[in-house]
Amino acid sequence: MNQFAYVFEASPLIFEALVEWDVKSKEYLRLFFSNEIYRTRRTQFGDCISKVGYLIERVFEEPENFRGVKDVNDKLQAAAMVEDYFDCLYIDTLTNAPWNVIDNQPETVKGAATTLIEELVRESLQLGYNGRLRVITIERAKPFYSRIGFIDDEDGSFVMELTPQAAESFLDQQQRRREQSN
Repeated sequence: MNQFAYVFEASPLIFEALVEWDVKSKEYLRLFFSNEIYRTRRTQFGDCISKVGYLIERVFEEPENFRGVKDVNDKLQAAAMVEDYFDCLYIDTLTNAPWNVIDNQPETVKGAATTLIEELVRESLQLGYNGRLRVITIERAKPFYSRIGFIDDEDGSFVMELTPQAAESFLDQQQRRREQSN
């Protein structure tokens, strides 16, 4: 299991890392999609391109709401913007690095987004929310959140929630995975 360090708030180095993500996204767009952005629609990579642009805008204005994980080489592998909501930690956006969403890239590092969720659960616990997280997601991302333990909101919207019980179960599962990989 890959090891990551939690990044709490954005620094100028994080902004540089996100600009690197933007450059890499454009490189992949050229290499794999012939610079035809429309071909990325409804793909995980297309979602990533949109989210990277959004992160760059938000990080500059709200560095305190940035969260991410870096690998052992100090390279940013997943990122999110979060907000302290009245009864949970709200994930505004979350994405992997571009090389983690394009198949068979040498830079790919598995487990970054899952580890970021794990760290957000821990932060939610520290804030007194019992591990509770909420996210508004798109259909393509629902399986990722469901595997972690998020459930659909009862109103049928795209809101998903990680309950305190599911958060505890998820943390236990992550701990077991770490122990098995060592």
